[in-house]
Amino acid sequence: MADFSEFTGPSAEWLALESTLPPQPALSIEELQKVTNGVREKAATQAMVNEDLVSRVQIHDYSIIARDGETLEARIYRPASLPLSQPLPIYIYFHGGGFLVGTLSSEDATCSRLVTALAERGTPIIVFNINYRHTPKWRFPTAWNDTEDAFIWMHENITHIGGLGDQVFVGGVSAGAKLAASLCLAHTSGSNKAVAACPKIQGQVLMIPWLVQLDHYAPRQEMLRTPEVSSLVQCAHAPVLSIERIKLFASLLGNDEVLAAGNDLRLNPGNATKKEVANLPPTTFGIAGYDPLRDEGLFYAKLLSDSGVPTNVTVFRGLPHGFALFGNKLSANFEQKLIDKAPRVINDDVITFNSQTSSQFDSSDTSPVRKSANSTTGFSVTQDDIHGTPNSTVNGINGWSDKAMAGRGRHAISAEDMKTIMVAKNIQPRQGNILIIRTGYVPKYMGLSTTAKEGLKTASHNWPGLKQDESMTRWLWKRQFTAIAADNPGLECVPPLDEEWQLHPILLAGWGTPIGELFDLEALAEVCQRRKRWTFFFTSVPPNYKGVVASPPNAMALF
Repeated sequence: MADFSEFTGPSAEWLALESTLPPQPALSIEELQKVTNGVREKAATQAMVNEDLVSRVQIHDYSIIARDGETLEARIYRPASLPLSQPLPIYIYFHGGGFLVGTLSSEDATCSRLVTALAERGTPIIVFNINYRHTPKWRFPTAWNDTEDAFIWMHENITHIGGLGDQVFVGGVSAGAKLAASLCLAHTSGSNKAVAACPKIQGQVLMIPWLVQLDHYAPRQEMLRTPEVSSLVQCAHAPVLSIERIKLFASLLGNDEVLAAGNDLRLNPGNATKKEVANLPPTTFGIAGYDPLRDEGLFYAKLLSDSGVPTNVTVFRGLPHGFALFGNKLSANFEQKLIDKAPRVINDDVITFNSQTSSQFDSSDTSPVRKSANSTTGFSVTQDDIHGTPNSTVNGINGWSDKAMAGRGRHAISAEDMKTIMVAKNIQPRQGNILIIRTGYVPKYMGLSTTAKEGLKTASHNWPGLKQDESMTRWLWKRQFTAIAADNPGLECVPPLDEEWQLHPILLAGWGTPIGELFDLEALAEVCQRRKRWTFFFTSVPPNYKGVVASPPNAMALF
């Protein structure tokens, strides 16, 4: 049974920001729509100027005739640095706003940022922004029909707008994510034959998605450990989007007969079956932890993953729905990412990472090892083995990545502490275990002032770690740990008392034991404390970058 309550929060960072926000006035539906649209359009206009987006993006407007004869607004954004004659992949973007708010211009900055960011990375795209019709004037299924009509129009005019019909992605935020998910299901299911006849959608991006109507949430609730851990309960009164606000948005959709039936996947894509989602394109999720919609997003991600759909999920712990609206006031702001790819190649995770300034598994390439084997300790890997040839892969990241790692770890600080704790808890470490050590360094560092953090750059290394002596080395050897990881910048205390017993060359080059550093173990520690259990299944498959010094651990602890 599922329990996602560990993501709820709210985070201290959000609480600090929330305390500075003015109270929200009571507004009528019409006032809410007008005021919100005005605020969003003003913010977008300012961002276009302040971020110099105007000069870097070409913008073209189009009119699309919908199936009922009404005219829809659409806008194309493409890099100004590229000629109009160059065809590009297309990302179809659907804005959020509960089907009530949002305009073409309110999304200018968001769409332009996507275009400029990807152009700078050498993967230019076109963003196709559709202003579907909104409640209360237009009710269900108008917005859904508009997205399908715009999708068909885009393919019919693909050459004119400079796009590549076989490289189309869709995505959206909140209500827009529901439209994106519904469009993808319509494409694969054939429920709209004209949509299904278009080339395959290459991927979808679902940010803080609204996927299930409240009246049809029962299948999701039954999958939870208890009703109390539901995001609908824990986040019922969350800021930005509360349960009452969700009910308001849903009520404005109207069409009570269809809404009550609950079997229309356009309204409830989150209630699709494995069979119905099996052919969906690779999907990226962005989920806010302090959001009533959290659980339905995570359940849909699990459904897709279990059905064989390549799925990537990022959870923003302790942050409410729509936190991106606060811009750089929050450090965890999310970014939509689209990747141009070669045929039959799927990009799952995108890593922007300095591999030795965050959590990592170190490779032997980083350590100066002995020139010859040591008969006393039994080390069999020499410096020549590792550095003697340009293509040496002895005990490198690629070896651990190819074979992966799995094991069981626990808390400890020193060798004596580990012995004492293991005896007290009646824990017998076994060959193949992974040792995880939480010293408390990460939260202590994060709590420092900026000045104090800067001072650490020139300060001596004084973090806690394993003692580098013969006793510790033999203790580790006898227990045959598969890997050792900690939350400090270096596993061991430095400097070593005896150069003969430096743990880095012994573990990495001598034994081929991966060393993990700067792991953030606080959330894991909270789970262990709550469960009163300090052993768990630990798995890690470091991304395979051959020859690099270190690689992100891509790790998970399972209880």
